[in-house]
Amino acid sequence: MEILTYVSGIVIGLSLGLTGAGGSIFAVPLLAYGLQVAPREAIGVSLIAVALTAAFGAVGAFRARLVDLRVGLIFAAGGMVAAPLGVKAGHHISEAVLLTAFAVLMVLVAVSLWRRATTSPDTAAVVRAESFPFGLAPSEPVCRLDSEQRLRLSAPCGIVLSLVGLVTGALSGLFGVGG
Repeated sequence: MEILTYVSGIVIGLSLGLTGAGGSIFAVPLLAYGLQVAPREAIGVSLIAVALTAAFGAVGAFRARLVDLRVGLIFAAGGMVAAPLGVKAGHHISEAVLLTAFAVLMVLVAVSLWRRATTSPDTAAVVRAESFPFGLAPSEPVCRLDSEQRLRLSAPCGIVLSLVGLVTGALSGLFGVGG
């Protein structure tokens, strides 16, 4: 069991380091099924483990000038507001339903990413906000990159980043996923 614990940690760390995400996609199932940790506890452990691993990786990315701090802070502000709400909601959902919903979410995200990457890889570089509030979806991307590949922050872009941060935070709190 001890070796499985170390191997699980390595898999989680590598997935997070390689993709900037995905640590919890491995962490929750590995903890729950591989190490027999109760699902709610696995979610909590995942939140801490992935947060610390992500923070460590973020320092390296920041030093390499790969982080747009403005974008990260806007996104994180929404997430910090909603994460406690997700944690609180998770206490009212059975563990079986929670794990099933987590699996469904993973499949939906995977299909969405795969479809976007294979059908129109150039649009993966912009935020289109196809589900913009009240059906006000603009025909042009809401957020655009400038010539230096940094996000140009406009009011609509900031709103979309905040909304996505809220949803991400709620899901992070609910499922123990990092985003």
